[in-house]
Amino acid sequence: FNGFYGPNWYGYAEGNPLTWYDLDGLRPGSPYKTPDEAGACAINDINWQSIKVNLEYVGYVCRLPNGQYTYDTPTALGPSGGTIPAPTCAGVVVGLYHTHAAYSPLYMNEVFSPVDLSLLTGNNWDGFLGTPRGVIKKFTCGTQGIKNLPYPKKNACK
Repeated sequence: FNGFYGPNWYGYAEGNPLTWYDLDGLRPGSPYKTPDEAGACAINDINWQSIKVNLEYVGYVCRLPNGQYTYDTPTALGPSGGTIPAPTCAGVVVGLYHTHAAYSPLYMNEVFSPVDLSLLTGNNWDGFLGTPRGVIKKFTCGTQGIKNLPYPKKNACK
């Protein structure tokens, strides 16, 4: 977070503290012991914003060279998806996290969609989903299983 004139106190908010803020110190790039911790923290970090502005957000969970995991900065899509950007985290992509925006009767947005599952299985990635009701779901590609994950404990997300 160092800037040209010294520390950039708004670096966590990508230089825009009016739009992005980080009250709990959550931020992409922090290391986690497991991909589940990284995915749950990623969803915890962005799902409230997704619901508030009614936009889906997407990002990647990556394994770092040291064996830990992290997630990259979420990218805003449209209310029902959009073009997924390339990953920005340093490491090997092991999963994708995304949100399903605010509730809409037009979509089954409390579950992984067929498009979500096709993308995940086609890339051999696990998936993490934040739903409009605030549930964190995980799709495990190897077993094709879906389960709810607990929200991270206070101060678990760095």
